[in-house]
Amino acid sequence: MKTFLFTHTDLDGVGCAVVGTMACPELVVAHVHYQNVNQEINKLIDNLPNETVRVHITDICPEGEEGKEICEKLDALNNSNKIKLFLCDHHTSSAWVKKYAWAWHVVNEDVCGTTLYRDFLANSHMFSKAATEFAECVNVYDNWLLDHPLRPRAEDINSYLYFVGFDKFIHAFSHDPGADISPVPAAIIAQIKKNDTAYIKKIIDKQCIGDFALEDRDKNKYCVLFAESSSSQVCHAALDSFPELDYAMSVNVKNELVSLRSRENGTDVAAIAKRFGGGGRQQTAGFSMSLQNVLKLALKG
Repeated sequence: MKTFLFTHTDLDGVGCAVVGTMACPELVVAHVHYQNVNQEINKLIDNLPNETVRVHITDICPEGEEGKEICEKLDALNNSNKIKLFLCDHHTSSAWVKKYAWAWHVVNEDVCGTTLYRDFLANSHMFSKAATEFAECVNVYDNWLLDHPLRPRAEDINSYLYFVGFDKFIHAFSHDPGADISPVPAAIIAQIKKNDTAYIKKIIDKQCIGDFALEDRDKNKYCVLFAESSSSQVCHAALDSFPELDYAMSVNVKNELVSLRSRENGTDVAAIAKRFGGGGRQQTAGFSMSLQNVLKLALKG
């Protein structure tokens, strides 16, 4: 039976594709983000093959009112056995899907999308110790567990993903969950880390000057940084350097993506992202918006 996977574009979403490919080598993967997930799932609904197929949605959820309509369509297709549906997500903005029997929704610091999907697949597939540790690394990175012993490796794996790209990463780690420890990838990662450290320092030094801190409508202090890569690290570097900030916003102008990061038990950035068609969790969230509108939004608070 053919299996289609719709999964997010960050490490957790791609981690889902890795464990999914381990269990099903012929998995058909679509990398989606909050702004096109509805469109891509609708395409499949409109072009379903005659035979029953599996449809898995991981680390993301159909969005908004249209997304709720899509889930009703999916539910009907699942009930009529035209598809075998499974969705797993852990973002607070998608908690509404819990009403469906085919949806796993869990929010806590011990689970990410990759872990949820691995646990679902484990019912029919035996994962190796290395695969389990890979999933744990993804979980440590995605939940920003800074003091966890696997944190350094988790950051290395994330850096390697954005260096080699989705397809090569999935191929490498689905065949060898410890691919990052091999000599050539390890040397590449070491150089990436050196470059990233210098890049993040440059962003902070050049952009966090003068009265750079802004205030939103709820009186939270935040900053807007412009970076083409390392969005999470840039935001957290700003939060570490400036205790007065409640959260940080990193804007990728090229991709029109906005990343939001806050402190533990701090500002709920998922609620902010949701207002602009995005989503996430309390400490990590994001949305898509043109540079012009980002500037208007930031200036208005």
